[in-house]
Amino acid sequence: MAKDVTRQENENLAKVAGQIGACSLLPVAKDGHIILRITANFAVKSFVTKDFSVSIGLTQATLRLTHPGFDASQAYQAHIDSDFWAESWAEKKAVHGELSGELGVKTKLAPWLTLGFKAGGGRKQSNEESIKGKRQYQIVKPVPGGWEIGSELGEPRTASGAVKSGMENCLQGGYMSGRNNESGEGLREDGAKGEFVACRLDPREDADDPTISLELVGSAGALKIVIDRKNLDSSVGHFLKSTEDDDKLAKLKQAFIKICYDKAIRDKSRGDNLAGEFFLGRVIRSAPKLARATGAGRARTPRDAGAADQANLTRRS
Repeated sequence: MAKDVTRQENENLAKVAGQIGACSLLPVAKDGHIILRITANFAVKSFVTKDFSVSIGLTQATLRLTHPGFDASQAYQAHIDSDFWAESWAEKKAVHGELSGELGVKTKLAPWLTLGFKAGGGRKQSNEESIKGKRQYQIVKPVPGGWEIGSELGEPRTASGAVKSGMENCLQGGYMSGRNNESGEGLREDGAKGEFVACRLDPREDADDPTISLELVGSAGALKIVIDRKNLDSSVGHFLKSTEDDDKLAKLKQAFIKICYDKAIRDKSRGDNLAGEFFLGRVIRSAPKLARATGAGRARTPRDAGAADQANLTRRS
């Protein structure tokens, strides 16, 4: 039986929780509407203890966008052409999916954490079938209320040996930009040759909330932790330590997600995450004033639209 997570390990996990994923949000006013520049950045992070080294990353994450005063359209999406896939990508991910399912059963995780691993293992076959024979893999997918980045299959572009063994398929670098061989589709800021933007926002009538919020969320099934133990001297020792490491791995995962959960409470993040999800970061912005002015040079806002309509009705009556 592995020891519980130590205070030092908890401190290291807290540091990593603030480093493996981050998001940015910049609303830009245009003629009567707003465009959003959004980026999501990820990294694989590690720390070392007396007995082992620990590496942590994500194969998938979700961006959730809220904008009560606006309607969104022209959401960005992106795929990776098979020319840029690492050779061993599909094979390694299939094995990882199978092991993830076994881990959830063997270590008897808490129900809200086990669910993510069972789902990952249960969809192994469909993952293999979904990529077989295809020329593209969707790396950024628009979904109701935001975007999914990656999938259970993870990041296809990292070659073996480029990162720590076992972490090749974790999300790394920036997404939502159309860069690094990310074939984007959607709205561009300045015509066909401009930079991609995340979406367009148009003010709603009778709405006066200028808040725009972006939240980055991970899930237990997409959380990848690899332990490398030091000084294994025999096959018997290796077997015993491997069994102990599985238990340690489960405790590290639970501790990591609890740290993210506590951070969400401190940051007053939205509380409707699904079971097994955990909070990574949040950005809140106020919508900029739009270019069209009303009255003495004041910019038009969602509230202005409703007021103007009411004034027109009054004058006609």
